[in-house]
Amino acid sequence: GLQIQPKQNLTFVGGNILMESAKITAPFARVELGSFTPGSFVGIQPDGSNWKLQIDRVSNFQDIALSQSSQINTTGSGGGEVFVTGKRVALEDGSDIFALTLGEDNGGGIYINASESLDLIGGKLEGQYFTFLDTSTIGKGNGGQIEISTGNLRLVNGGRIIASTDREGNAGNISIAADRVEVVGKTADGLRASKISNDTTSNATGNSGNLWIDSKNLLIRDGVQIAVSTSGK
Repeated sequence: GLQIQPKQNLTFVGGNILMESAKITAPFARVELGSFTPGSFVGIQPDGSNWKLQIDRVSNFQDIALSQSSQINTTGSGGGEVFVTGKRVALEDGSDIFALTLGEDNGGGIYINASESLDLIGGKLEGQYFTFLDTSTIGKGNGGQIEISTGNLRLVNGGRIIASTDREGNAGNISIAADRVEVVGKTADGLRASKISNDTTSNATGNSGNLWIDSKNLLIRDGVQIAVSTSGK
């Protein structure tokens, strides 16, 4: 896998981006994936002490896929930031993006802009298959946000979006804007349903965050969950 030092930037820009059995580890850092058509104008602009992509002049995007247990992990003292921009974005075969907060720093978040679709597809891998986005906190710092903007969002066969707290820090918010949201199915072993959740565990003293879904069409079935819950102290 590829690993960078904490609080640094790692950016991938190009056409279609495919990660197969690949792991990116960037503790408390910023990772950006941008998939654009040839000839697109992509700039770089300052963002505090770092840099970020400037894509306001980009109108055509290409596809990004994470498969075969690929991971983007910005977990650290504070969860880092992950920005994903493309046309069709897909995570499958136990692939994950997570930015967990372990210490006193506040988390950044996961931000996905997929102009056509975002798919989180579970399944089965040695009895377990976890395909998810996760910005939970298990420290004093607050967890990061999850913000999704897409045409169609699908969580299938155990795909999950999670923001929770297990300690003093507050969970981050989850915000979803999509024309259609579909949350269906369980993992192949039948043990884990697809889920969108913002919650606290029994150990938590922090608060759960908010969950917003702005969609014209919402489909849920097969015992899945869309929930905000509190079970902490």
